[in-house]
Amino acid sequence: MLPPVVNEGKIFPFKFWFNSTVQDGMYHQNELFYRLHTTPLHLRAQLYHYACRLGQRDNVMVTASDTHCSIWVSLRSPSVTALTLRRQPLPAFLQPDSQLDSSSERLV
Repeated sequence: MLPPVVNEGKIFPFKFWFNSTVQDGMYHQNELFYRLHTTPLHLRAQLYHYACRLGQRDNVMVTASDTHCSIWVSLRSPSVTALTLRRQPLPAFLQPDSQLDSSSERLV
């Protein structure tokens, strides 16, 4: 199933304590989510591709604002604990210092 993309202005964000730190959460359509990653808007295609891969095993969604995009994973998902406790690193193609060829939107 493809992850839905929602305008970040239409979600209900909150903060919660988990894994010894304050985390970003949101409530959307009777579900609670944890913010896994945030990237600049120009990496939205790569972020969505990553969300599709995560969505094969978890309830995932993507939010977008004027400046950034985020992947959210359902707090009911068993892998949330594993992803958070391992401090899941950003995939290489989502690293902030990655160079992007804006004409083709592919990493160079």
